[in-house]
Amino acid sequence: MNWQNIPRDDKTIKRAILPKRGALSEFDFSQIEPRIFGYFCMTGLKDDTIIQVYADGRDIYREIAARTYAVPYDTITAHQRQIAGKIGFLATLYGAGPKALHEQIGITLAEAKELYNAIHEGWPQLRLLSNPPPRSFRADYQPGLVERILKQRGYIKTPYGRHLHVEKFGGHKMLNKLIQGTAADLMKEALRKVDRAIGIDATVIPGVFTDNTVGSLPLASRMVTSIHDSIGLDGPVEELATLHDLIPDLMRSKWLTDVIPVEVDHEVSTTSWADMVDYDEWLEAA
Repeated sequence: MNWQNIPRDDKTIKRAILPKRGALSEFDFSQIEPRIFGYFCMTGLKDDTIIQVYADGRDIYREIAARTYAVPYDTITAHQRQIAGKIGFLATLYGAGPKALHEQIGITLAEAKELYNAIHEGWPQLRLLSNPPPRSFRADYQPGLVERILKQRGYIKTPYGRHLHVEKFGGHKMLNKLIQGTAADLMKEALRKVDRAIGIDATVIPGVFTDNTVGSLPLASRMVTSIHDSIGLDGPVEELATLHDLIPDLMRSKWLTDVIPVEVDHEVSTTSWADMVDYDEWLEAA
């Protein structure tokens, strides 16, 4: 089964996914793409706008919508937050133009053009980061190359090979690879760290285990899914508190958290995947 294709709100399919060890846990990176974008804004442009949004406890998608529509933050509706703040901004971040916004959101092409221009006017960091496109930190940089934080490399393919024609193909393709590629790297790093901590062949992680015994943290919980930005586990109810304290710290990466705060949401269910609720909410009801 391709877990990625299961709609987020599809309760019918999710009711068939039951815990075998007592409780399902899902740990999900909260708003990871805007946070990574904020990381590159800070490290590349010395622009701390997004970092300040999180530091002030404001919702980033509501803030994006407020800047896009040039209206006060408190006046943004849920619809505006969804259209401009989340769908519109993320689509634009990943290279969508007015036509793609028109098709994805279901607005007229003229409205899509207005939204596209408004997003860029409210968030000039988009063009500043993508034109010229993000460069590698290495001295042997090649045109069309994106090197991400963990040194993985990706290339933009054009009719000119690796020689990216920025004006024709757009720096957004470079920004796309940089943001989405970094998010994928972050997830892979998190999966490795969680597996080492609670996997069958768990190994020592400095700062987590106190001795050299393999599996120094003997847990019966096991990873069962990895979907987009979340990690799913199945384990005894008695281990939920331990997982709640352990897994988010394993998923956060120091190179990112040193620049911008990273939140990890935790949802649990003892019945089925369809019944997942926030851990604190579950704890109060238990």
